[in-house]
Amino acid sequence: MKMPAADDVAQMDALVKEFLELVGQLINQRRVELGKSQLEVAKIAGFSRTEMHNIERGHTDEKLGTLFRVCHALQMSFGAAILHALYLMDHPEFRAPAGTLKNLRGKRSGRSLH
Repeated sequence: MKMPAADDVAQMDALVKEFLELVGQLINQRRVELGKSQLEVAKIAGFSRTEMHNIERGHTDEKLGTLFRVCHALQMSFGAAILHALYLMDHPEFRAPAGTLKNLRGKRSGRSLH
């Protein structure tokens, strides 16, 4: 089997990063809709708040099992979440505007303004 060219690998890595960011945005949106903190969802899913933060930001290449647990903790369909992210990859005009995650952050974030 022939190895893919470096440009092909880089393009695929960029697509994976984009996909993970879209899934993270969807997870963040659902968490905020439910009025739950990252810590609350992380405890239900069985990992740390830092891991939850990284998932929401698309900064981690999580295993499917981890994403499944997060979806379960948020009472959302894993399949629908994946399909939604794939749809947004093909239709960027329907994506949330840049910076939306920070605007959605509620008072329950536990972060200090100082």
